[in-house]
Amino acid sequence: MYTDPSGEFPWIIPVVAAIVGAFMNAAQHADQIGSSNGKAFMYFGLGALAGFAGGCAGAGVGAALGFNSAIGFGAGFGAGFTAGFTGGFVGGFIIGSGNTWIQGGNFLDGLGNGLKSGIISGMISGVTAGIAGGIRGMHNKGVFYKGLAELGVNAGDPIPESLRTDEFVTDANKAWYKDGPNAIHKVDRYSVYTNGNPGRAIPDQSVLKFSSTHLSTIWYDYNSAFTSAKQLFVTMGHELVHVSQYAALAGQPLSLLQSEGFIDMLDLHAYIYSNSIGGNYWRDGLLRDWPTLFPAQHNLVEYDLFPWTSIKRTFTWPF
Repeated sequence: MYTDPSGEFPWIIPVVAAIVGAFMNAAQHADQIGSSNGKAFMYFGLGALAGFAGGCAGAGVGAALGFNSAIGFGAGFGAGFTAGFTGGFVGGFIIGSGNTWIQGGNFLDGLGNGLKSGIISGMISGVTAGIAGGIRGMHNKGVFYKGLAELGVNAGDPIPESLRTDEFVTDANKAWYKDGPNAIHKVDRYSVYTNGNPGRAIPDQSVLKFSSTHLSTIWYDYNSAFTSAKQLFVTMGHELVHVSQYAALAGQPLSLLQSEGFIDMLDLHAYIYSNSIGGNYWRDGLLRDWPTLFPAQHNLVEYDLFPWTSIKRTFTWPF
């Protein structure tokens, strides 16, 4: 199944950055503001603009990289640095150039100070985010490779047909996701089948509602889910997000699954998570205003709300 680092775009990042940026810039220029309400408004507004723009830029690049690269494996530092540098540069450029112009500098002086401030802020944010991304990558690798040793399979090799069984995927879940939703939301069973899609999570239901028993069944395709151990690892993480989502929706009507865009909202978060641990997927479709479309559900199904998704996005101030 299958939205931003969030495809539902993490608006909290630029909003918080805007608030902090506004107060920081005003505070740093308090001596120049004095009793001038006009200057206070300019410095406050400029800081908010820089924070918001930097937050959007960093989050947007992070989202693009999250959907198109294996951040959790080889590209941890690089992806984090790129997203952090972008956000830091944009915010720093706006602050540097804007403050110069407010203080009476000419256009070229503003551009020069903006570039200088942008590069410095970008490097600081980039290195910070890159280190965080590298740590996440090392954590992913550690969990993944330890599980390989326990299961007796190799990362890039197809899993032998003799191991494509219900018992093996149960063991794999214990090796890779021992603190996953099975410890909280209960996966009724893991089953291997032939369908074409690597995996599919199916919620238990009771009187046309998501069941309050929190039971789900996960099916893994005999062919596509076992092309490599890494493929199974990523597919499993994706489907386990769905298990937690179904549990969070307990008591809600199952008819939601037929509502236009609802499956996309669930899938987006599942893909964000699976991409963060080494996947490389993107499902075609429009990103939507999920809070407006599904106001009672959108904040229940975000992947990073579940305690077992321990790989958290690290916010880096964009200036």
